Amino acid sequence: QQRRFYEQILAENEKLLADYERLMAEREEKYVMEKRYIEKELLMAKGKMTCRGLLEFTVHQAFVEVRTRKNSLNLKFTDRFRNQLDSLGRALPPQAGERNFHALHEAFIRCTNSTTFEVFYGNFYSELSKEIHGASWSGPSVLRTPLAEGFRCAIEIIATHAGLDFED
Repeated sequence: QQRRFYEQILAENEKLLADYERLMAEREEKYVMEKRYIEKELLMAKGKMTCRGLLEFTVHQAFVEVRTRKNSLNLKFTDRFRNQLDSLGRALPPQAGERNFHALHEAFIRCTNSTTFEVFYGNFYSELSKEIHGASWSGPSVLRTPLAEGFRCAIEIIATHAGLDFED
């Protein structure tokens, strides 16, 4: 009778241990999934701190600024980079309060005198699209790889307007 009692306790303890191990495995799986999600979000955030990411973000924000104007040329929303550039080129010059558009315009005026707005930024984007420019970052700076002088000048002006520094 005593033996049966101990076997019963042992069976209950084994069941509790199995339940505990199952719960721990589920928690571990949840932890791994959360960790992967956080790492993915971090990598996406870091992408904004490359030259290409900064240019894409600034052009998009400038496009949104211009769309809010009265008589905004009936700009239709687009997420295509080159379409946004064309729309911005037609909307020149920037108006008061269009901070991102002003940064792009200033960079264009100061860093080139040989092309149109759309062509300059289209060529700049093509250069940045050849390979990934800028590595992952830590801290408030834009990392860059070697760029042609006009493009380097432009990204420095855009980054300065965004309150960012460079790491050479």
